[in-house]
Amino acid sequence: MTDINDEIGVIYLAFGYEYVVQAIQSACSLKSIHPELSITIATNIPLKQGIPSSISYNNTVIGTKLFDEVVYIKDTDGSNRNYKTSINTYSPYKKTLFLDSDTIIKDEIISGFKIFDYADLAALYRPTASGPMVD
Repeated sequence: MTDINDEIGVIYLAFGYEYVVQAIQSACSLKSIHPELSITIATNIPLKQGIPSSISYNNTVIGTKLFDEVVYIKDTDGSNRNYKTSINTYSPYKKTLFLDSDTIIKDEIISGFKIFDYADLAALYRPTASGPMVD
């Protein structure tokens, strides 16, 4: 298991309110499993540092600080692709896991950071839906 420290963390890119809401839900699912993991969000929506009151997710108390760092980018929603391809420039971590804002964490992910001991980039390609399709 990889030691948790300031060198590893997760980053989200969330341009627009809808994606910020998704990123908050994703970050809650992450913190419910890994409360010790640092999270950064890069967004064009002005956010306060953290969450003003204690929150919980799936009966797990998250606490008052969901995002350790908020990077505000003054730009339009339409230019988010440019930031997604250079998200590493906004990460304060030596080893960064970039998650799409609609990702829900259901199990341990810390062991995945070990791949960065051997490679600079890792990606998952899933050509089919990961869950049941809804009509």
